[in-house]
Amino acid sequence: MRREENFASASLVALVIGSAIEADPDLLPPGTKAPDPMRDARVSASGKRELLRQIHERRGAGPLLCIGRHLGNAAASPVLAVLANAGRPDILVDKWLRLERYGHATNRTKIVLENNCALNCRRYARDDPPTPAENALIAGFLFGLCGLAGARGRMLDIDGQRFDARTAATAGPLARDGARFRITWNEWILQPAASPDAPGSEPLAERLDTLLSTDVARNWSLGEAAGRLAISTRSLQRELGAQGLTFSTVLRRVRVDEAARLLRADTASLAEIGYCCGYADQPHFQRDFRRALNMSPGEYRRVAIG
Repeated sequence: MRREENFASASLVALVIGSAIEADPDLLPPGTKAPDPMRDARVSASGKRELLRQIHERRGAGPLLCIGRHLGNAAASPVLAVLANAGRPDILVDKWLRLERYGHATNRTKIVLENNCALNCRRYARDDPPTPAENALIAGFLFGLCGLAGARGRMLDIDGQRFDARTAATAGPLARDGARFRITWNEWILQPAASPDAPGSEPLAERLDTLLSTDVARNWSLGEAAGRLAISTRSLQRELGAQGLTFSTVLRRVRVDEAARLLRADTASLAEIGYCCGYADQPHFQRDFRRALNMSPGEYRRVAIG
């Protein structure tokens, strides 16, 4: 038996329901309610597949391929905010793949970034292959995310057809499985790089803290951070060492601080918070948080909000 889907699927199903209502309210059984991913809602794999199958059979792939229209304000969902804040296509790919790993997704996506202007995607699974409707959903979701993150002039190639953001809604049922699809764009509007303060204007550790906080979920490397701070890698290591710090300890502190903030806000599940703070899995998040604050994330939330 395939395991139940996690919070990522709950978020997707909520978006699917919104897209189906826009296409045709009669697509959904009476009384259908969107799950609340903010409260760690769980959605069964069989229930999700049945909903997608009905939409695909009755209205084609259109409502699934144009789901990007319903991503809305990314700030409304911590996970969407993290993905939309990717800034570059390679970072978006890294975050998406980490989301699939973090959530132990049964169906996965192999993504190859081609010449910084296309994502060549292939869906696969360890057990039963994903259905055409499931593949259309992920194609539409990634297509929409690219637009949020900065892609302009997007095109989606799937099932031998080509769509832009406006025509995706017209797609009929996929004749093939839709497991392979390609997203292209004319340009990617890069988010402006954080401008580090002039050297010496504040302690280097604080400048690094500020930089890392711009995207806590990003897989930061020492070399990339040094480049953004206009300092050599060795100089960064040396100056942090003089303060009794390392790059990894500063990054860990930033991630724990952001996790504590999200826990106090009490609007996201523990699973969402761990992902949004850059952790590879939930045990890693739990371990780092307890090491820093001597209590688990759940305990901290209970104390913080009374």
